Parts: sequence; structure tokens; C-alpha cells
Amino acid sequence: MPTVRAKKTPVRVVPAFTIQAYQKNVMVEGPPKVGSTKQRAVKPTTFRKFYIRGDFPIALEFDTYGHKIGWKVDIDKLDYHHYLPLFFDGLCETAHPYQFFARQGINDMLQSGGSKILPVIPQLCSKDMPTVRAKKTPVRVVPAFTIQAYQKNVMVEGPPKVGSTKQRAVKPTTFRKFYIRGDFPIALEFDTYGHKIGWKVDIDKLDYHHYLPLFFDGLCETAHPYQFFARQGINDMLQSGGSKILPVIPQLVIPIKNALNTRNPEIVCTTLKVIQHLVMSADMVGVALVPYYRQILPMFNLFKNKNVNSGDGIDYGQRKRENVGDLIQETLEILERYGGEDAFINIKYMVPTYESCILN
Repeated sequence: MPTVRAKKTPVRVVPAFTIQAYQKNVMVEGPPKVGSTKQRAVKPTTFRKFYIRGDFPIALEFDTYGHKIGWKVDIDKLDYHHYLPLFFDGLCETAHPYQFFARQGINDMLQSGGSKILPVIPQLCSKDMPTVRAKKTPVRVVPAFTIQAYQKNVMVEGPPKVGSTKQRAVKPTTFRKFYIRGDFPIALEFDTYGHKIGWKVDIDKLDYHHYLPLFFDGLCETAHPYQFFARQGINDMLQSGGSKILPVIPQLVIPIKNALNTRNPEIVCTTLKVIQHLVMSADMVGVALVPYYRQILPMFNLFKNKNVNSGDGIDYGQRKRENVGDLIQETLEILERYGGEDAFINIKYMVPTYESCILN
């Protein structure tokens, strides 16, 4: 009887070594072709880059026999270590005129090379061919801990500077306001020794609770005449104060702290000299300052090691006493000598690197 032909089930191609290879109507995929004789894509050669840039002393010439290379210099004077590997690199070229220049250049150099060819053999067999320096991609600076930090050609921005020793801006002081208003009984005088303060009243009759803190507030001033009046006024009042100074100590702590917190080397040095003068100006002043070390000494700890390293040279400015590190050391020693029994313990707590000048 006539029969109906069954439809052929399509055969699927499946990869080898999988569970699909055990199914019906499948054909296992064979191994991939090795492709050992397959042509490889030719990348732009270093020879082409040098030729386009005009680094070869060659030109194309025409004569009755056809094309030839016109050498702009004598071939014998060429650096074979540089040029011969480059021409050999051009053997990969198939486009005109790179193909012609590379092959004809090799022929010309080999014909005239002689003993120069032998030392270049290792470079002709090596992968390390002369290369054109790639243009540096500009690097962007990006903030840390962002998605940009994972991108290419970026440099993560470092942490910001702490600025612990950076100078702070000085606000207009109360001393300047009082001076402009004319509330101080002082005037500027000139004599053979220079400037000095002319007091309009006797210093012994001044109210130290009112005037001395105001003059200490002027330690932050750096402009003339406020700077001169504040510093000279403090010296005059401390020299003549005697027993009037001790009760005013609590009111002087904040102005001293503000002056040190400016971190201005000039203001800090002046304030340290004033502290030394203050401690030695009357009895028990050094002891009275001990409870306030926590307000005054943090800046000491910050600048204690800030010294001028002059090497084998001579520091001719020592007489001016403007080295912050040395002044801090002197001031701490004076505070210890005049501060009583508890002075060293409190200094050591705030400035751990300080060593006693009495116990040692």
C-alpha cells in the first residue's frame, strides 16, 4: 500500500560535554577550528606612525626603471640601531606607499650596511620595537567615596588639610574701639630713645580691673599705632602694678587665649613674652595661672616643635627672640618655676613632651 513518509525531525546542534548531548535528535558540536592558518588582522605599525610624522630621511623618486627611494642623507651615516628595526616593522604593511618604502628601504640598508647589521640582529628578532609615545590622557581629580572614583583616568582627591597651624583672621578688637573713642588716658610721645606712651594720669591710680584686660585684648593688633600702644601699655602697667595685678588674672585669660588662637607668629611671640613678664611681675601670679593652663597651653603644644633649622649657619635674629619653639620652651620653664608644686603636673598634662627644668 502507498505509505506516508514521516516528517524528519530537525536535528539540533548542541555543545559537547553537556546534558543536552544525551537528548534525542541532537548532534554534538565538534571542536572549534584551531585557525592556525587564518589570517590575522594587521594593526597600524610603528613604521607607519614614524613615516606620517616625517621622521624618516626618505622621499619617493621616479626614473626610467620605476619608483625608488631618494635618501636625504648618506645611508652609511644612518643609525642602524634605530632605523633598521623600524623598516623591518614595516614588513606588515600592504598599503602604498608604506609597503614600498619599508621593503625598498630594507634592501638599500642591507646592501650598504656591512658590519653595522650584525649588532642589530637581536632587535630585529625582538618584540621590543621603537614606539611612538602615546599622548597622555589628562587625569581628572575627583572626590573620594564617589562613583567617579571607579572611572578611568581619574585621581582620587586626598583628604583636606587640617589647617591646625593656619593663621586665623583677626577681628577688630575692643581695644581699638576704645582707643578710637578716646577712652584711654594715653598719648604718643617722642624722645631720643624712640616712641613711648605719655600717660595723662598716674599709672598707680588706674583701675586695673578695667584697663589691663583692655590692653591685653590689644595683643591681637598688628597695625600701628594700636599694636604699639597695647604692648607698651601692658609693659608699663605690669611694671607699676604690684599687688593690683593678682586680682585681675581671671580677666586676662580670655584675651591671652584669643591672641594665641590667631596662630600668627608675630602675635604668638609677643603674647609669650607678655606671659613671661606677667608671671614675674608680682608674687603668686604664676600660682594663680595654674588653673587656667587648659585654656592657655593647647597652643603651646601645637607650636612647641616649630623651630628654625639653620643647619650650620648662624641665626642673627636670636636677639629679637622671634623663634616660636624657643619662646614656648622658655615660657614653660618660667611657668614651672613660678607656678608652685602643681605647675609641672598640669603642664605635663597639656604638653606631654615637656621635661621639668627643676626635677631634672
